[in-house]
Amino acid sequence: IKAKELDTDFSVGQESFVMDGDLVKISKSGNTLTAEKTIELTRAAAKIELTVNVNNLTINSETWEANTAGMKVSFFNGVKKGLIDDGSDVLNATVDHNGDYFDVKDRTFSSVESSTTQFKQSVPFYSYTTRWEANAEDEVYLKLSIPWKVTTADAEAYQTYYYLIPVNMDGKSLVRNSFYKITLDVKALGGQSDPITVNPSYVVLDWSTGEVNVNLSRPKYLVVDEHHYVINNETELEFLFHSSDECIITEATCTQTNLNTNTTSTISRNDKLSIL
Repeated sequence: IKAKELDTDFSVGQESFVMDGDLVKISKSGNTLTAEKTIELTRAAAKIELTVNVNNLTINSETWEANTAGMKVSFFNGVKKGLIDDGSDVLNATVDHNGDYFDVKDRTFSSVESSTTQFKQSVPFYSYTTRWEANAEDEVYLKLSIPWKVTTADAEAYQTYYYLIPVNMDGKSLVRNSFYKITLDVKALGGQSDPITVNPSYVVLDWSTGEVNVNLSRPKYLVVDEHHYVINNETELEFLFHSSDECIITEATCTQTNLNTNTTSTISRNDKLSIL
């Protein structure tokens, strides 16, 4: 179950997330199943949020005023496919993307606590785990656009400038159940046709946790000791599992190698199992 691949549309706001936790001991008394300790659940996704501090700029004795109501931020190279149990190594755990990256365009901002200079994006971004090398094409980054108005002695002019914001400059990764809080102090105009790369300040936090009391009147569990088997010149395979319910294997596959022809073939089976 924890090896299940997830495919989520992170291009829209999320109200719920797939979560998992470590296996706990289950005791049975009559028809009642009881977990003997607290189950620590963590999200399979990561959260990214940008806060912008912006003031008027004075350049060559000219005043530039940001149209904060028109500011927008976009998210690039998010990952919409992942595994529930991705372990601690995001490099090995992330599913082969095969073009499953996604972008989110033009999220807006709202002021922070009635501030006139600090703004936080209205809806955060989310993504499954991923890792990239320095300057890699699949690097996760944000692009901020700010419309500016410049006032001169003769007239007013308007121009939109763009800023490229790294999501994680040190770790070069997104890790599950982590909250990437990024803050950018805008101290200069950006780029016009191409964004300029800026260095924000950021902190990476464990995503906020909370205790949820749940009465599991009918929990289900499945325990399998091994997940991968190698069969050499054998016609049968027996493996042990423990389950609260009848189980059905779906999409079970094996690869058969013919050493004479040095070819492989894939065999798929769907078999019903009984509880041991």
